[in-house]
Amino acid sequence: MSVWAKQQGISYKTAWRMRKDGRLPVPAEQLPAGTVIVHAEPAQPNGVAL
Repeated sequence: MSVWAKQQGISYKTAWRMRKDGRLPVPAEQLPAGTVIVHAEPAQPNGVAL
């Protein structure tokens, strides 16, 4: 979740609260060990490489 939060420009704590409140815009699951896995699509590049 920390990687996803950083990509979104929000803090880990904010992402955690969003998940807890059911407001996380992507699917996520919590493993028995407590780790939260976010199932988000990889970001698409916005530029063009030549």
